[in-house]
Amino acid sequence: PLSGGRDPRHILLEMLRQSYIPAMVATISSEPHLGDYRDALLAHRLARLAGVNVEYITLGADLPSR
Repeated sequence: PLSGGRDPRHILLEMLRQSYIPAMVATISSEPHLGDYRDALLAHRLARLAGVNVEYITLGADLPSR
């Protein structure tokens, strides 16, 4: 998974620096807060700029709660 947090972004950048290009990365969101949404957009943009396929998965509100 690729979130917009610094650690996952740095891991992706280090993989690219070492010439390892992942086939795909996924960002998963439950559409919580705008800050999280911005992080997901940042992660999406970074991966696309690096030439990595991105899957953005949104968890809907219709999921059962625990």
